[in-house]
Amino acid sequence: MKELEIFILGCGKTGRELISRLDHHWKITVFDTSTTRFERLGIHPNVETVEGDGTSEMILRRAGAERARYAVACTTDDEANIAFCSLMRHRFNTPVIVSLAAGADAVEWLGKIGATAINRAAASAALIRNRIETGIVETTEIGLAQGEILEVQLHERSYYAGLTVGDLPTKDFRIAAIYRGNTLILPRGDTVLLPRDRIVLVGDSHLVRGVAEAFLSGELQFPAQYGNRVLLPIFGFQPPTETNIAEAIYITRTSRASGLDAVVFPEGLGSFDSDALLQSLEAQCKEADVSLHVGTAEDRNLPSLTQLTGKGKVGIVVLPAEKIGLFRKFSGTSFTRSAINAVDVPVLISRGSFPYSEIVVPCLDIDKTRRALEIAVDVTRLDGAHVVALQLYNRILPTRTRRGDAPSTLELFLVELAKLHRKEVAVEKIDGNPVSVVARRAASENTLVMMETVGIEPRNIFNPDVDFHVVHSCNSSVMVLPREMHHAI
Repeated sequence: MKELEIFILGCGKTGRELISRLDHHWKITVFDTSTTRFERLGIHPNVETVEGDGTSEMILRRAGAERARYAVACTTDDEANIAFCSLMRHRFNTPVIVSLAAGADAVEWLGKIGATAINRAAASAALIRNRIETGIVETTEIGLAQGEILEVQLHERSYYAGLTVGDLPTKDFRIAAIYRGNTLILPRGDTVLLPRDRIVLVGDSHLVRGVAEAFLSGELQFPAQYGNRVLLPIFGFQPPTETNIAEAIYITRTSRASGLDAVVFPEGLGSFDSDALLQSLEAQCKEADVSLHVGTAEDRNLPSLTQLTGKGKVGIVVLPAEKIGLFRKFSGTSFTRSAINAVDVPVLISRGSFPYSEIVVPCLDIDKTRRALEIAVDVTRLDGAHVVALQLYNRILPTRTRRGDAPSTLELFLVELAKLHRKEVAVEKIDGNPVSVVARRAASENTLVMMETVGIEPRNIFNPDVDFHVVHSCNSSVMVLPREMHHAI
């Protein structure tokens, strides 16, 4: 077999370990400024040591760098690693270049050079996490080595056991492979997921871990099903109040969110002093130990909102409650409706009814209730709240549930939900106007109403949109889920 020639910068612990793992087919040239490190390396017949600065073009050329097919930078100095990789790429056209990196800037620079960067801290953390967390294996040797490829075993009681791959809304992640016993399965849309399947997931590193945890435990991890950031938009015509800010921080601090994004929308900002609000927000986030990122939208309000929530990062949007007049109530139009329909993540209409001790889910349509109940059960982990399913009967609206139509379907679903998540859901059966019933039931403090999205098209007094009126009539906070769960399970 032909020898493979490799140049290595750094004969420290990592460099010596790498050399010890390369077999005799490799012709190795290692550069370091320390004779002591070479002494620790010992004698290797296929290794040539060069004492000197490996970031010097002259020294590299004298060592025959143009012959090297591989180059690896192993020092703890990012600048030296970048300089070495740059020379090997641009002066000697080395095909394969790999480098360790300590900082994010170094990873970026190495990427521009065309080198594969291995973040030392991320790789170490991934290995440690693999040892202390059972069930999820994170690769550090394939792809970007940033946790975008995971293997997880499907829990036998998982909600997702028995579903097909096609049942999963896999827009921003993919099931790349399934290992069933000793058999490799390349999944198709009709492939059924079975308990104890080992499933290989590929996707955004932040998103895919939430998906893996859902497969592993059968439990949802709000808001990781959608994204890992809480978005607080700042509109000049409808700025967030102190109550809204406090609720956004509460959601961020108690959920699976990694931080809060406050984004100023210039359209219609007018004379509103966003700087003062941001200073107050920064102080409150610091006190609550919540990570805060501040930005500015680049487009008009709704297009920017759609763009910001379409990248798989945002898990929930927090909006202040909008005050609308009688005409807009009858016509069914509001900015809140437009904002809800512009995004594909949950929207929290904040009225400050936190911490949540009770989550009320109006059950007018069983098909629009299942996921709301699942997410509600997950959100109960924030503060140990309990869930109430309001089974509403309305004799006026012919498209809504009547007594005897679907109670058994809902009750059977709740039995399965309780079995899966070990969380009981109370059922209250109530007659009357759905809007008034929900508003009265949610009037108590610390209540959150959770429901599926309002309709896309505004309606009128003769064809009212019950969901729209619930959003604008409740005195408690209302969380509206999107029509489809695009970002994860």
